[in-house]
Amino acid sequence: MPRWLNNGVTGTISWPSVELEVEFGPYQIVSMPPTPESQASLHIDLDRYGLDGPRGMSILNQLLSFATWIEDAPSDLLPGWSGNLVPVRVPKARHQSPYGSVKFWHFRRRPLDDAQHRKVLGIYREARNLQDLLSIPYAILGYYKILEVKFPNGDLRTQWIEAHLEQALKDKNIPLLEKLLKEAGDTPKQLANFMYVEGRNAVAHTKFANSIDPDDITQIQRLSLALPIFQRMARDFILNELGVSDSQAD
Repeated sequence: MPRWLNNGVTGTISWPSVELEVEFGPYQIVSMPPTPESQASLHIDLDRYGLDGPRGMSILNQLLSFATWIEDAPSDLLPGWSGNLVPVRVPKARHQSPYGSVKFWHFRRRPLDDAQHRKVLGIYREARNLQDLLSIPYAILGYYKILEVKFPNGDLRTQWIEAHLEQALKDKNIPLLEKLLKEAGDTPKQLANFMYVEGRNAVAHTKFANSIDPDDITQIQRLSLALPIFQRMARDFILNELGVSDSQAD
C-alpha cells in the first residue's frame, strides 16, 4: 500500500509549472508546482522503496542539492509528513517557493555513489542558501569546508588553494577582485592567507582576536569581497577534483 512523503520546497531554482514525475536513479519522485494556496513540493512513496521518513527526506535533499549545484541557486526542503495513499499538496509556507516556470524539468541525474561526494553537494547547497540569505561569513565557511573533504591536511590544502588562486588571478571577470587584492595582497600566497586567517578561522572560532562579529558591518563588507572567489574555488574543486558534473543529465 502506498505511503507518500510530502515536503514543501523553498528557493529560487527553476520548477515545473505542472505536476511531473522525476527519475532520480531508482526513485520516482513527484514534483508539484506552487499555487496560491500551496507550496512547491516533492513527494516519494516510502513503502515502494522500503524507506522511513528520514531516509526519504534525505533522498529528496540529495535531489535538491543536485538542483542547487546545477543551477547555482538556493533550495531547501521544508518539514513535511507521510502516510497518504497519494501525493498531497503542501500548504503554503512563509518561505519563497520556486516559481513554476517550465513545463518539463530537464533533470536526469542519479544519486552519487560516493558518500563524501553526496555530502559535498549538501554542504554546497547549505552554503548557497546562506549566501542568498546574506549570511556572508557562514556561506564562506561552508565553501571552505568543501576543500577539507579531500585535503584534511592543512599544508596540502594550502598548496591546492595557492595553485588555484594563481590561475584565478588571471581571470579579470571575478567580481570585486581588484578591491579584494587591495585588502588582502596581490599574490596567491597573500590571498590564500587572507582566506584562511580572516575567512575560515575568523568565522569558525571566537578565540582569535580577529574573529568575525556578525553585527559589525565593516567586517562583513570586507569579508564579502572574498565571497566570489570562495564560491568559485568551491565549484572548481567539486568539478575538477571530485569530478562531479554540473550538467542536467548523467
